[in-house]
Amino acid sequence: MKNFRLFLLLGICLVFGGVKLVMAQNNGVMMSPPFADVEIAKGDLEKDLVIELTNQSQTTITLNLSVVDFGSLDESGGVAFLTGNSQPGDRKYALASWMSLEKDWVVIDPGKKETVKVAILNKESLSGGGHYGAVLATLKTEEKPKADMVGFNQALATLVYVQKSGGEIKSLIYKSVDYVTNWLKLPSQMKIRFENNGNTHLTPRGKVEINDAWGNIVSKGIINDSSGRIIPESFRLFSVSLKQNQGWLWPGKYQIKIDFRYDGKEDFQSVKIEYKYVGKEGIILLAVVIILGAVWWWYKRRV
Repeated sequence: MKNFRLFLLLGICLVFGGVKLVMAQNNGVMMSPPFADVEIAKGDLEKDLVIELTNQSQTTITLNLSVVDFGSLDESGGVAFLTGNSQPGDRKYALASWMSLEKDWVVIDPGKKETVKVAILNKESLSGGGHYGAVLATLKTEEKPKADMVGFNQALATLVYVQKSGGEIKSLIYKSVDYVTNWLKLPSQMKIRFENNGNTHLTPRGKVEINDAWGNIVSKGIINDSSGRIIPESFRLFSVSLKQNQGWLWPGKYQIKIDFRYDGKEDFQSVKIEYKYVGKEGIILLAVVIILGAVWWWYKRRV
């Protein structure tokens, strides 16, 4: 299952299998947009998008263009391109077979731009729901690597997220939350794990609040403020930073409340977790009680 994954994408560069992959820009070459959202209605014959390639270097460059499918790499949000040796089930949400490039290569002079039209064909074989592919632009070079060096081609990518109407299933499921449990302080960081068990990509939204025994919000954070997506039948972890908005917190029972939904869904689902807090305030109160008790004992002995 794992042997079909070729590159890491989104936030990292990886040299693997002779290719260096970057998101949008490298060595003065820029590819735009890095992401493209396409919605296909039942009656559409095709949907087109335009990719722009800019040469910001001082030399003429040649770029080879190709299309490839991609899927989820891991729960961090990384993306993996699918190679020819992937299993049939891995291509369930494939798109490359329905993508058609206007041209296979471009030559761009210094300081110039070239555009490439990409057509997504709405054939009957393209099922309803989400499909995912990428356009790769690989820098062609005539330089040969030295004997003690590994050669690689430099490539840029535009990720294409397609949603075809008809038979879409949208389902976002809360799975778990991970945080450091410490009676002396409230959590400042959480990792929330969601599952998308539908057939199209989703963008989770929501918030985390910590309430005291009287219902006051003492700490809060935003879920997915970077608008990360979860592709179908996969899991993803979202880190949430919590900011405390009250100075003094009484010891006792607190409640962690997680409200979440996905883009396009109006109502929220909620998860509530009990949290016991002592904190520095509890230690201060205990110290005060001990001191007052000691003073009272000393006073009683004197009288």
